[in-house]
Amino acid sequence: MRLSTRSLKELLFVREFNKIGNVSQPFVCLGTARYVSHNGSKPMSIVWRLDAEMPAGVMRMAGKGM
Repeated sequence: MRLSTRSLKELLFVREFNKIGNVSQPFVCLGTARYVSHNGSKPMSIVWRLDAEMPAGVMRMAGKGM
């Protein structure tokens, strides 16, 4: 992956659940982010550095799996 040598900014969207019942859940935009690193495959894990702080509600959601 050669993103680290480019000056691209990516918009990062996340959601906690794909669906609840039969209802698709909305994404939350975390804003622009810069590529830091990646590893693995199927699934591939990507580390991003956000340009702005993550909202507190999303931070709590992200910490649930830790």
